[in-house]
Amino acid sequence: MLREENVKLGFGDGSIYKLKDGMYAYKKNLLLPDGTKIRKRVTGASKKICIENMAKVEEDLNRLVVLKKNSTLSVAIVDWFENIKSTKNEKQTNIRIKSTIRCHILNSDLGNTRYALVTTEQLQEFIDSLNEEKELSKSSIDKVYQVLNGFYRYQSLKDGIYNPMALVINPRGKDVKKDEKVIEWYEEDEIPKFINEAISTYKTGKIKHKYGCALASNIFIGLRIGELLALKWSDIDFEHKVVSITKTLIEVENDAYDYANPELMKKKGMPKKKLEVQNFTKNKKNRKVNLNNSAIKYLWMHKERSVFTEDDDFVILTTSRNNNSDKHMCDAIKEIQNAAGLNKKSSGTHILRHTCSYLHYLKGTKVEEIAKILGNSPDVCRKYYLHFSNGQLQEAVDKLDEFDF
Repeated sequence: MLREENVKLGFGDGSIYKLKDGMYAYKKNLLLPDGTKIRKRVTGASKKICIENMAKVEEDLNRLVVLKKNSTLSVAIVDWFENIKSTKNEKQTNIRIKSTIRCHILNSDLGNTRYALVTTEQLQEFIDSLNEEKELSKSSIDKVYQVLNGFYRYQSLKDGIYNPMALVINPRGKDVKKDEKVIEWYEEDEIPKFINEAISTYKTGKIKHKYGCALASNIFIGLRIGELLALKWSDIDFEHKVVSITKTLIEVENDAYDYANPELMKKKGMPKKKLEVQNFTKNKKNRKVNLNNSAIKYLWMHKERSVFTEDDDFVILTTSRNNNSDKHMCDAIKEIQNAAGLNKKSSGTHILRHTCSYLHYLKGTKVEEIAKILGNSPDVCRKYYLHFSNGQLQEAVDKLDEFDF
């Protein structure tokens, strides 16, 4: 056995030093097969044992890198998401990415292929199949494309391999089979029909629509559904006619749900997702929204009909005092629409927000002011929330009669 003083390290082999307790520590920069360097530290009773321990660490790391390079796309992309991508995103963004990976990449033929061997042609065929065979929407295809592009861009820089996504073409909107979701709002003559049905009662006095008044109020407030569901009575200042928007309710993955055993989860009544209130809004900017008389009227009406009205209670709650979901609100809106005889393709909760912006624009509210109320940028507002009535369009056309041709 070598004597400790005879153990010498070459240039670039790191350094060994003695610790206070008599043990030795060895630090070294290790060069891995993928070209990356990592600094490691081991300890031992002697310098020689430190060198042996470092050799084991280096061997294990090299084996791990080679194993990762031989990984399937499914395994590698999950590893990338959990250790790289998810650390840079907000929780809601990570939920969407995780769902995209699970629904469209895992267990696909492409996902079961070694990621380092996947070609541009295979990736293009996969993206095209999302449109041609699965007929996903443009937004869904975009999400898959962005995940694959982000993964391979990272791996190409890390592994020094060619990025096979570099030449993959994402289908244009006009080439996508599935129609994009139609943006709808209630026209001026439809709004009273929705509201009258939403706040109505049976002859016995029983309320027809439990959340109808709250939904009717949002036509004049324009909150995102997550903001409405996270609203507490303490957030509403009826005296000064203003509501404070500081939170949002989101759906998050239920860590206790086992996707490998769906039948067992069903028996246990285990949901895939759970509701969680975040103490910030979608764009991280708190805002105050002024309330008009109609908003106050229907909020008061909802409060008078509610069981839970303490300051710390949420404005919209289930009978068991739990938070309500976006889906339940969609169902409630659909029920009101059908009963009111409104023929709308969409029953999504955003129809109330779009109706609010429509009313503001109808009355000549400036775009910048509408954006402030909705909590959007003016550019987003111009792109998605400026809706014209038929009367406005006819008035615009009629102005051409002023020309004397």
